[in-house]
Amino acid sequence: MQHLEQKMPDITFIRVDADTVDNLVQKDDKPESVLSEDEQKTIKSIFEGVVGDQMASVQLEPMSPEAPPVQITKPEFMRRMKEMQSMQGMNLGEMPDTYNVVINTNNSFVTEKINGIKDEEKQKEVAHYLYDLALLNQNMLKGEALSDFVKKSMELVG
Repeated sequence: MQHLEQKMPDITFIRVDADTVDNLVQKDDKPESVLSEDEQKTIKSIFEGVVGDQMASVQLEPMSPEAPPVQITKPEFMRRMKEMQSMQGMNLGEMPDTYNVVINTNNSFVTEKINGIKDEEKQKEVAHYLYDLALLNQNMLKGEALSDFVKKSMELVG
């Protein structure tokens, strides 16, 4: 891919999960968030608390209301660096993945559910569940975290 990108400078290849769909396809009109700045700060701090100190950054983006409430994206540059290092035999393939946790500020789960709940513990619980769903979608939820998620899901259903 890099060879093609060097030969054709106006073309860039990126994976479909390198960014949100709204950012992969360049559009002139950007949706505006239905949340106020204070509400956005609150939502961001809730998710930062849920994500913790992992190699992740929390970002808020106004997207289509139909888009998922939480998405995980992996920066294309970091992926390519990691792939090159592993192909060259450098043992940096064990380097932890960095990723972005993108919160859709126009999705009803964020605008109504999390923002509408007044109990902080319940807010964190819903945010953690949405974060786990996003991790599961990217096949990043493993081991004990996956077992806890399944257990939590069974409690919600049962």
